Amino acid sequence: RRIVREMTEKNILLVMIIVEGNDKSKAKMKDSIVNMKEVSFVNGKPKVKHFIDDYPFPYYMVLQDMHNLPEVLGDALKQWFEMMAQNQGQG
Repeated sequence: RRIVREMTEKNILLVMIIVEGNDKSKAKMKDSIVNMKEVSFVNGKPKVKHFIDDYPFPYYMVLQDMHNLPEVLGDALKQWFEMMAQNQGQG
């Protein structure tokens, strides 16, 4: 997480791309990283939460179809440029 913070401070966009495949069947969707859960114990009691909630990367994309990669990356870059312009306007 330290490296992620350092990259953010240097205005470096770090995006984790998670490729889950082309099969869009319901059986595959239930196995998606977005739906994965993990169990931890707090004061001896089980606590269930989605795995992705504590993912160390602030920006990630879950890609089902590799054909969409150029469009998705273009959208991510556009949003990043908008954030950088907004941050420069505030500073």
